[in-house]
Amino acid sequence: MLDLAGKYALDSECERTPLARLYRGYRRADGVPVLAKLQRAERPSSLELARFRHDHEMLAALELPGLARPLGLETFENGLAVVLADPGELSLERWIASTPLELTTRLGVASSLARVLGRLHEKNVIHNDLRPSHFFLSAAEPAAVRLIDLGRATRLAHGTRAHAAPTDADEGLRYAAPEQTGRMNRVVDKRSDLYALGAVLYELFTGRPPFDASDALELVHCHIARQPLPPSAIERTLPRALSDAILKLLAKTAEDRYQSATGVERDLERIARELARGVEPAFELASDDASGELSIPQRLYGRSAALAELRTYVEACARGAKHLCLLAGASGIGKSALVSELGAGVERSYFARGKFDALNRATPYSAIIDACRGVIEAALAEGQERLLEQRAALARALGPNARVLLDLIPELELVIGPQPAVPPLGAVEAQRRFEDVFQGFVRAFASAERPLVLFLDDLQWADAASLKLVQLLLQSKSVAHLLLVGAYRENEVSAVHPLSLMLYELRRQAAPLSSIEVGPLRLADATQLLADTLGAPLPDVEPLAAVLLDKTSGNPFFLARGRSSARGLSSSSARRTHGAGISRASRLSSPPTTSSTSCWSDCGACRSRPRRHCAWRRASDTASTVARSRSSRATSAVRHRGCGRRSMPASLPRSTTTIATPAKPGAQRATPS
Repeated sequence: MLDLAGKYALDSECERTPLARLYRGYRRADGVPVLAKLQRAERPSSLELARFRHDHEMLAALELPGLARPLGLETFENGLAVVLADPGELSLERWIASTPLELTTRLGVASSLARVLGRLHEKNVIHNDLRPSHFFLSAAEPAAVRLIDLGRATRLAHGTRAHAAPTDADEGLRYAAPEQTGRMNRVVDKRSDLYALGAVLYELFTGRPPFDASDALELVHCHIARQPLPPSAIERTLPRALSDAILKLLAKTAEDRYQSATGVERDLERIARELARGVEPAFELASDDASGELSIPQRLYGRSAALAELRTYVEACARGAKHLCLLAGASGIGKSALVSELGAGVERSYFARGKFDALNRATPYSAIIDACRGVIEAALAEGQERLLEQRAALARALGPNARVLLDLIPELELVIGPQPAVPPLGAVEAQRRFEDVFQGFVRAFASAERPLVLFLDDLQWADAASLKLVQLLLQSKSVAHLLLVGAYRENEVSAVHPLSLMLYELRRQAAPLSSIEVGPLRLADATQLLADTLGAPLPDVEPLAAVLLDKTSGNPFFLARGRSSARGLSSSSARRTHGAGISRASRLSSPPTTSSTSCWSDCGACRSRPRRHCAWRRASDTASTVARSRSSRATSAVRHRGCGRRSMPASLPRSTTTIATPAKPGAQRATPS
């Protein structure tokens, strides 16, 4: 028997979860039965300690029916212990394995699970880690389930969404939604919990999880791309409506799932009532399902042709090709979203991204190094056997010069271990050595089984060294199975820009190069987007779509701002008032009058971007007549980085001197009035 803080007496261990050992016991003061969660690790990390504290705080703050009642947070050995009032005799995981299938009883348990989750969502809390071992029940009253763990739960402000939550590779991935795997261009919201609920119900009614792969990468692939067997095909006694409801919860996209746990509970209760009457349940699922929130779809609209073209390049690289595909378009037009959607569909490839920064141009290879870190993180997330293979491949490819890359990418040491120092060389020889080593790094990760896809964003801000390295990779005969995707703002790249010069040289050498113009959304795409958002027929939302399209010039970034202004509305009220929303959207989408001196608050094209991307940029260009006179002082014009608008800064007096400003080739140079 264990003593816990002198307050509780604990018997032997009764259950285990990935992070906790569960002990039954009683409180010494009054004999109240308790369940204590003790940390499994002998020396828990700071993250594990924080999770236990968060678990206790969330359970104590919510106090909802269906949640275990916390009695205290105590110190035990080197870790913590969360003490709960006895939530039941055994976990749902053990109950499923030890109890024969009795449909009526399990339907009652399923309804209780949905009810508990619905209460949690009403408080704007996402659980992020639903699994059978986190529910406890009593064999005498199985429908009275209790949720005992909120260690990864997230509180959300109204209308916001969370990022992908980490999961345990050995257990949590079995119940993780596709967007929680980190391989999807989707955010995590309440519907991610509904997918996990579907996985729990699948196991409740069939005795096994929807996917039972042993490898974590294969499990991720299953959640993203494979359809589970219908539960009725495994357990023949299950009614078709129940099987379809579980499959609806397990839909790959959040929009195709149930939108609320309450809708799931109502359908399960209806199935139970009709079975009790001896009638085979047959009705439209989710007919009484409404989330009470206006959810903007996370699909990609108007980019199917561009996405299909990118996927053909991935397939070609898997066959041994290498390719550079450039995405050109204005800021906010959706270039990054397009490539993120591509990354969600290439789970059998190494996909990583890096982004150049206008304020970090002095650091060479910054985006390429970030992308390489992403590749290394993906390799570390794989199984031990695959990691050993990758280590051997890197050792062969890098040879004795691996230390050259370790100085730039310290994370590589986690894969290949410490490396000896390399002999010093002259500047030219050291550069060639680095280029050879980097090509070896690419060859080690790029293969027919797993081609390498690197996305480099904001190429208009790339440094000269990075552009040269990209050119070298495309010209190298030893590099294959590589797809480079680059995005840039075409309005910021002139004919003499370093990127333009690199592309000219690549075309002259017939390098594998293509370009995709990412343009504004069409009216049909905007109409479909609004119809999916408001749940209204296409003809009813077309006038609103036309207004928003006109005000935003079809830019998805600004169009999303117009839609997000209505997030406070419920879905039902949004459907009733989508006509009145036209005038509101017009006001919200109209850019304010632009001043010639203030970009921070008055520039309609820039004001919605982050402040650091909306900085002033001086473009000093002295007129030729003034340049001839050494005594003349060059004056400065100011250009808004976001919109290209030029104006005089407020701190400088107006001058009547002609100022030559940068202009596109063939165009007349502009002069301020």
